[in-house]
Amino acid sequence: MFLSGKAIQLVVGEERKIAFNTADAGPGTLEAKVDLLGGGDASAANLEDFCRVEANVASRSKLVLTPSKQGDYKLSLKWGHFDVEGAPRRITVQAVPAG
Repeated sequence: MFLSGKAIQLVVGEERKIAFNTADAGPGTLEAKVDLLGGGDASAANLEDFCRVEANVASRSKLVLTPSKQGDYKLSLKWGHFDVEGAPRRITVQAVPAG
């Protein structure tokens, strides 16, 4: 199991789902943690609500990201206590575009 691509770009309030095929990952569950980079008020960013993992169903897990505050973050992923290849990954959250 791995996380491909570069930095993840998000917009405040918009949900993004990332699916993982876990069929060959071995025993374990997907664990995710988001940390605020560069200081700032982590409680204002609602990190507990920023990311959640949907249940492992039919050898697939989904990571759901819903940021509430713009800024730069670090996404850490583990499967069965081991780091997922390609993580940690930077997340950049931008404000909702005016218009």
